[in-house]
Amino acid sequence: MKLVVGLPSPLRRHEYPGLWEDFFQRLGVQVILSPPTNKILFNSGIKMCSGDVCLPLKVLHGHVLYLHDRADAVFVPRYVYPAAREAACPKFCALPDILRLNLPGVTVWDMSVDMNKGLAFMLSTLDEMVCLMEQGAHEDCENNADKGFFERGKARAAFIEALTRPQASWYSRLLSEYTKDREGSGGRGKSVQAGRSGITGLDDPAIGIIGHAYLTQDAFLTMNLATKIADRGYRVVTSEDVPYNLKRQRCSPYQNRTFWGVGVDLLGTALTMFEEKNIKGLIYVTSFACGIDSVALELLDRQIIPGNDKPCMRLCLDEHTGESGFDTRLEAFFDLLPL
Repeated sequence: MKLVVGLPSPLRRHEYPGLWEDFFQRLGVQVILSPPTNKILFNSGIKMCSGDVCLPLKVLHGHVLYLHDRADAVFVPRYVYPAAREAACPKFCALPDILRLNLPGVTVWDMSVDMNKGLAFMLSTLDEMVCLMEQGAHEDCENNADKGFFERGKARAAFIEALTRPQASWYSRLLSEYTKDREGSGGRGKSVQAGRSGITGLDDPAIGIIGHAYLTQDAFLTMNLATKIADRGYRVVTSEDVPYNLKRQRCSPYQNRTFWGVGVDLLGTALTMFEEKNIKGLIYVTSFACGIDSVALELLDRQIIPGNDKPCMRLCLDEHTGESGFDTRLEAFFDLLPL
């Protein structure tokens, strides 16, 4: 019988979108995804977490609970260093353990993504997960390790092929990491691409949305922020539209490697958007209790050039945020935009 693995939808938007679906499908494992965030997932996840946990992590618990009865296991990668010398959020480093602690009845598979330790280390953690996968198909993993349903060589090959496929959005970034070619494009966006002096292709008035992808791309959590901006006639530009290397080039004086990669990623995004004349205003979307955002926002305040009158608004979300107050702040922001 084919194994079924569940992938929480929020994690599909983090760092390597599409990687895990590709990997499991290459192994012949059936993949099911949780649906977009809705009120039921939202409420079920909040019940399983303490109050000081950030909103996206609470919602992730709801997605994992949804998958629990529909899959043999839920796969949650352990992001440690998604890029060399650039650490992930501390909660992502411990995410599988947090889920096992809060949801003891859920089977969680994980492997580590640590570009600091290199591919060999990641493959060793993959071997450990393959052992758990074999347990799902055989009674004795150790005796079936060499001839089991998932041969380790096959799993390793599937992961490398999925990670290094040239058409992947992160391929140029990985190539620049390993070749030290800092001139690589590293772009993720399809229509917005890197130029030497900035983002090209911005011919229409736009609003920049800055924030973690698992938050800014969740229409339920952001109360359809992107749609509301588009309805006003503005194009929406997000962190994912600004190429990886360009964000680091613009992140002066922090352009060298920093400990928290996602922080410099967001800071570089904001500083890039500030220089784009067709981006008429910026909205930084954060969640309550996000430590990395608190640092990135402080650094951003210090880096903004005095006299720059581009409107910039900070939206902090938690489970108590109401849409009426959200819309009121958005209306005030639109009133500040140049005609």
